[in-house]
Amino acid sequence: MKNTQRMIPPLVVSRAKSAGAAGVAWLANLDSMILELEEKWNISVGETLSGGTHAFVGCADGSDGEKYVLKIDMPEDLGGEFQNGIAVLKIADGHGYAKLYAYDLERKACLLERLGKPVNRMGYSVYKQLQIICSVLQETWKIPATNIGFPSGEDSVAWFRTFIGETWEKLNHPCSHKVIEQAFCYLKSREEAINPAEFVFLHGDAHGGNTLKELSGDGFKLIDPDGILYEKAYDLGVLMREWIDEYEQAPLQRGKERCSYLHSLTGVSEQAIWEWGFLQTVSTAFVLLQTGQEETGRKMLRVAERWAFEHTGTAPESDYMNELANFLLCEYNFKAQGISPAKRGFYGETWNVQTEKGTYFVKIDYWNYHKESYQASLSVVQYMTDNGISFIPKIIKTKNGRLCSNFKSGVAAVFEYIPGELFEDCSATQLYGHLSRIYQLKTDGIELERETFGTELIDTFQNLRNIPELPAEVIKALDSKETAILRYAQRLQEFSAVCKDDKEHFCITHGDAGGNCILSGDGLFIVDWDSVMLAPIERDAWIFLCDRQQLDIINFILSENGIDYTLMQKRLCYYCYSFFFYYLDEYLKAILSTKNKGQKTAIAESLIEYLTDSWIYKRLDVADRITLPVSKDIP
Repeated sequence: MKNTQRMIPPLVVSRAKSAGAAGVAWLANLDSMILELEEKWNISVGETLSGGTHAFVGCADGSDGEKYVLKIDMPEDLGGEFQNGIAVLKIADGHGYAKLYAYDLERKACLLERLGKPVNRMGYSVYKQLQIICSVLQETWKIPATNIGFPSGEDSVAWFRTFIGETWEKLNHPCSHKVIEQAFCYLKSREEAINPAEFVFLHGDAHGGNTLKELSGDGFKLIDPDGILYEKAYDLGVLMREWIDEYEQAPLQRGKERCSYLHSLTGVSEQAIWEWGFLQTVSTAFVLLQTGQEETGRKMLRVAERWAFEHTGTAPESDYMNELANFLLCEYNFKAQGISPAKRGFYGETWNVQTEKGTYFVKIDYWNYHKESYQASLSVVQYMTDNGISFIPKIIKTKNGRLCSNFKSGVAAVFEYIPGELFEDCSATQLYGHLSRIYQLKTDGIELERETFGTELIDTFQNLRNIPELPAEVIKALDSKETAILRYAQRLQEFSAVCKDDKEHFCITHGDAGGNCILSGDGLFIVDWDSVMLAPIERDAWIFLCDRQQLDIINFILSENGIDYTLMQKRLCYYCYSFFFYYLDEYLKAILSTKNKGQKTAIAESLIEYLTDSWIYKRLDVADRITLPVSKDIP
């Protein structure tokens, strides 16, 4: 009588359930599927094999005593494309991989050569296992690499970028933002290094559990290929993430030693191996956290954090968090129960801090060129909330009644926490009912920077532009836009001349209110007042320069709220050109101020994108069409 109820390894069960309804259905139908395949391939399936995570694997005997293994992949699995793996096995034809005898694409099942023990169960040292696995990999890399629709380098980088970013958010930030920053830096590096001439067929997940001894002879073969056409370092990155306990003491040193050893075995670039090792460690940790293997997943993330911080010469995250927690206790009497990255704002660090009193938002500004304006803005925020503005997060004062304090080399302030998502494209209708209340506040006696309609931003840009420490790719991007930048500078000077003598109708302005809103339930909150200034309303409204309907709505809302003012075209144009240089200058200052390589790369990429294909160009195109002199109001 055939076995109709089989023991399925717990890891396979948990992984199937993580795939949702399709995975649960696969588990329920597994026994009947095995019976159908036994009849189709004239086999008898016996003992279930353990060790896998995303498929049923069992011993199978043929009618003439042949020894096989039956494998049935789960639907929507997290372990690679079944069809690609079958294609690799067909091309390899038993060379370096288990031989393929039959397959069923609809059921995601295959009949394979039966092999012996995995190398990780044979009592070998880690370095001996690495020797064996690298030896087999080098045999499989010799298989002629014909592209027949396999995922390639670009596909792999894109997958890792999406998976790491989305899963970090989904798992509610299980690791430091520094780890994610470093991961994206390495992805950019691997993307730039893509060279199809060096692509080989990769296994994609070659480790001790996927490297099995042949039943006859002393050779070894791989099983379960993912089917990827890409650089060899990708496979070696998998070997960097394995045997994670080996990194418990001196993780950076041990990691570098293993990376160097893999290089000596294969000749593959150490930097490429290191980068893929980091990426494989982070992504695998996320997979493990999603499939119930939290202890190992968190252990991997701790290693990745040590690699990220020690490799770049900065303090480990755990030490930094302890310092921040102690700071909050001393300055605010808050006992931090949890601290997680908030990912809000361009300047400085932002954290959500959970305490017994509730959740708070902490912002720490380390940028020397920006700290003064950040600190100065706090008194204006306090003034607005004191005067009944309820849609701005309140500042939480220190135990000594101060609005901020010094943490390490930065300026730190604590705010009321507003739950919700940052909303970066707020309409005039949503926004100006709120802003109108701020525009009506009295400004007598407030210490606040006042608009001069100057052109200092052009001089700042020219000075920054000529600093030799700028990355080469940034200089290239600036050179490509030189003609347009010169035109915008000329236009800014022209509109400065027609605006500078008119200092009427000034009020408290945000400077980027539409991009700094939080939707919390039915409420709208305006955050990040670092660039607050006493200026005309156009400083907030210029963003709608290319949308006449939105400008009309702003004028209507101002009138409905008792503000006797109509937006001026000359001021809108001035701010359009002024903010072009403001954003450009801020990017350049940030690039030159940061010592963190990954952060510098990320900011440089944002600047290049800003210069190449930015939302601001639609506004500049409209401003370019406006001739001088202009009428007082919008026609």
